[in-house]
Amino acid sequence: MSCSADGTLKLWSPQSKVQLLQTFSSEQDGVPTSCDFVRDETDKMVAAFTSGHCVLFDLETGKPVTRLESSPVCNKVDLLSLFILN
Repeated sequence: MSCSADGTLKLWSPQSKVQLLQTFSSEQDGVPTSCDFVRDETDKMVAAFTSGHCVLFDLETGKPVTRLESSPVCNKVDLLSLFILN
């Protein structure tokens, strides 16, 4: 399984003649940043996206099953204290 900056997730079978088994995407969620199989549901995979959302996909249909939404991503860092040692 792989995720790419082109917005797709791909399921591969390196031992097969046809190595690419399925391509997944969720255009509304942005670019996938990580993906993994669901241990307890072997016919599912989950992916995290730049939007902060996680999407559960069905491996057979290639369709999203569930979307876990989060609040907008915040990149602001508040500095509470700074110690400089010489």
